[in-house]
Amino acid sequence: KSVLWSKILSKVDMKRTFYILALTVALLGAMLYFMPKSFDKFAIHFSQDAKITVYCTETSLQAINVGNGFLVECERETFAETFAKCDNVQGISVKFAGNTEDFWNVVRSLNLNITSRQRFDNLVVLCGKSNKIAGGVWLDGNLVNVQIAFDGKNVTVGSPLILDSY
Repeated sequence: KSVLWSKILSKVDMKRTFYILALTVALLGAMLYFMPKSFDKFAIHFSQDAKITVYCTETSLQAINVGNGFLVECERETFAETFAKCDNVQGISVKFAGNTEDFWNVVRSLNLNITSRQRFDNLVVLCGKSNKIAGGVWLDGNLVNVQIAFDGKNVTVGSPLILDSY
């Protein structure tokens, strides 16, 4: 009788262990899928003609020294290689030819919670927080991790802010 009881308990324990393990794997997978990601994961998904600027504190690449770091410019096709050769990345900006619709498509795709709007002649600049992107800086009492500018011809997207001209 005790051998049979041990087998039953063993099967119950195996099922319980399997279900706990399966639930743990599912929760970890969901967390990884829905967790905010670094902006570099989004940078290559903009327009084919995008120009990307990486702001970092160390690089072996040709760069513009801005005093407290370097601006490294690249094309979309060479971004992965460029990003890998930049240490302590502080931000990334992406600039591409676009129109008003492209500007608002970026705002919607990042699900941007806009905290600041500015307009200077034909230049529109938005700052906000996207739950899809990790990190950010405090700006006027708000945590901001995306800045988007549109000048009528070009869309510039930066995280946490635009770190080059727009």
